[in-house]
Amino acid sequence: MNLFSRKASPIRLLLLLAVLLPLIWFAWQRSQFNSALSNAQRLIGNQENYWAIESLRKTEQRFGFHAETSLLLARANRYLGKADEFRRSLDHAIDAGLPAKRAQQEELLYRTQRGELPDGVLQMSKLMQESEDQFEAAAIALANGLLIRNDFEGINDFLMLWQSHDPASPWIPLFRGMILLSRREWGRARDLLEPAQEKNRSFVPFYAKLGAAYLGLNESEKAVRALERHLESIPDDEDASLKLAIALRQSGRSQDALQVLVRLVPKGEPPHDITLEIAKINVENGESIQAIDRLAGIARSWPEDVPVANVLSQAYQQLGDEEKATRYAKVADEGQKELTSADAKLFAILDQPQRSAQACYELGHILLHKQSRLNGVYWLEAALKIDEGYVPAHIDMAIFYTRTNQPQLAAVHQRYIDRAKNTDRSNNTNGKSGSGASDPGNRQNPTGSSQP
Repeated sequence: MNLFSRKASPIRLLLLLAVLLPLIWFAWQRSQFNSALSNAQRLIGNQENYWAIESLRKTEQRFGFHAETSLLLARANRYLGKADEFRRSLDHAIDAGLPAKRAQQEELLYRTQRGELPDGVLQMSKLMQESEDQFEAAAIALANGLLIRNDFEGINDFLMLWQSHDPASPWIPLFRGMILLSRREWGRARDLLEPAQEKNRSFVPFYAKLGAAYLGLNESEKAVRALERHLESIPDDEDASLKLAIALRQSGRSQDALQVLVRLVPKGEPPHDITLEIAKINVENGESIQAIDRLAGIARSWPEDVPVANVLSQAYQQLGDEEKATRYAKVADEGQKELTSADAKLFAILDQPQRSAQACYELGHILLHKQSRLNGVYWLEAALKIDEGYVPAHIDMAIFYTRTNQPQLAAVHQRYIDRAKNTDRSNNTNGKSGSGASDPGNRQNPTGSSQP
């Protein structure tokens, strides 16, 4: 009997090991998986979303698709504003078993942070009440949405509520700093953001906003350091890269600035702001002809652009062409007066809870033609959100899309213009006077080029 027991013991041990080893292996794998998720969550919490995505992709390569990893990928892409990647990751999460309600919440967060929901405050309040662990995500989305909609009264009220719930959150001073930056209060923004960054050194968004504040204060070296730190975590941030190039140029490091800009240039024609910055470096290096050639296309499409006219005036001055230098200097000087008025219009709009389509249009019109396509379109779209049929804004949008070779989008706005023309003709036929304020006949042809 004892002999049989001794022979059976190794067999039982082998059986026990056969059962335990897979369990140990599964537990170790699960531990590794959970550790990878925790690391990704930490990175997303610090807004190092680029590296979070890299980490999560490696996790999926190792462990396969899971609802948890795909949801975190969706969240990281949501914070980066990458719509296609966000929805693709969210679809993967649903396929992997993510509950439909949770997916709907993530979609709601995405639309709220983009300012697309007029009832965003109500929607996020419901989400906060339904799920305590979603409070911060809902708060971030709502604050971003209110900021995009320029609802400064609403965001200030909400930040006070948020601070009472979580006074240590780094997001609160960040959003307050962003409000100050939107008002170009560079010094106040710097004074708010610097101590907040000291307390939260791993929180990446502080560095980009501090870089913007330093640029506004002409503290170029500090801007370089802040923006380089930001780009270590978010290397594909084009706006921060452009700001870094500007800071480098202003610090006397034109070649370093040029290297940053070259990395930004996509295939085909580069964006106007990058082209302009490279042209400035050309002029600094005495390469006037290169600067003129580089800006020729922009000057033809947007002959009233003040920064472009300034650089062209300098370039022609270097070449000794006084006539053209003077002509472009005149365009820049006259346009600068309107840009000064645009500043007053901006601050007036920001101080008004209730805005008119006309006020947003007037600001957008100046910015579009005189300084920035991006900012001009932003305010023109703001006008159309207030009044979908506001014809002057449609005219400028049609001009923008025509000159940027996007005929299908131009046609969308042209339909509103044509509809208004037909309505005016009908009213005039019936003996009624049309609306002069929105009469497209009183404005320039959207398919033509305005003259300086």
